[in-house]
Amino acid sequence: MSLFPDTLPAPMAGADVAYTPNHVARALVEVLRPELSGARVWEPYAGGGAFCRALSTAAGITYATDCDPAARGAADADVDQVPWDVAKGWPWTVTPPHWIVTNPPFSLLDAHLPVLFDVATDGIALLLVGQSLAPGKRDWLWDTAVPDEMLWIRERIAFCGPGRTGKDTDMRDYAWVIWRKRAGSWMGRGLVGRVSTDTGRVWRGAP
Repeated sequence: MSLFPDTLPAPMAGADVAYTPNHVARALVEVLRPELSGARVWEPYAGGGAFCRALSTAAGITYATDCDPAARGAADADVDQVPWDVAKGWPWTVTPPHWIVTNPPFSLLDAHLPVLFDVATDGIALLLVGQSLAPGKRDWLWDTAVPDEMLWIRERIAFCGPGRTGKDTDMRDYAWVIWRKRAGSWMGRGLVGRVSTDTGRVWRGAP
């Protein structure tokens, strides 16, 4: 049974497309490398394939899907990718993944987040615009799954994808938001830190 409410805001019309640059995905996956070693990982919004390429050297097995049938970015990472609507849940008959690691379409966040929490067994890491978890937003999430860590990204990100040049820097602040499931609960410690996607340096406080 899901831990999350049955009634959530409907997704916005159309899924936004913002493919993660390779160096950003590599730096963010590196933060989790010890936990991903040997793990089954699902990249549900593979898009341009940056996270799949980063996961190919960090995780045990990577599974990839995307809601856009034309998105085939995982192909050059030796990862099989299938078109899939995340709202339908885990697409394979094999054991669900330990981790979910991705840059989700923000317009689908409310509709899909509960599904991700129901599927992952150990952890979830999402690249999110900071405003996604701002005070006054998503009370249902704060009531059931406080992030374990929020690592603010030091640099601005220049996303790529359809209609984007990869040279236009996004002026918003982003964070690498990590949930870890402990004793059957997604309620985390709420730790805050910072990560540089240029150098890979991570700033963390005391555990």
